[in-house]
Amino acid sequence: MTVLIHAAMLALGLALLLAILYLIYGSLEMYPTEEQQSKVRIAMSVVVMCIVAAEALLWGLARYVKRREQPNSSLQSGPAASGRPLS
Repeated sequence: MTVLIHAAMLALGLALLLAILYLIYGSLEMYPTEEQQSKVRIAMSVVVMCIVAAEALLWGLARYVKRREQPNSSLQSGPAASGRPLS
């Protein structure tokens, strides 16, 4: 499961890189107008925000899955786990 999450995070990271490059360089037309540049900036800003939000959700999901797969070692430590009486 974590492999799929990490693969999705990698793909989103590459998409984020491309979106940021497109945001920096603007419209790829030969002679874009200021209106076209403005539209590209607005659209790519929204796309970048969505990709960053999706990355954050995947990161949280990866942490959740990782915690769920590991046994909770804090419950097994302490005096009760060793078999000795508490007092």
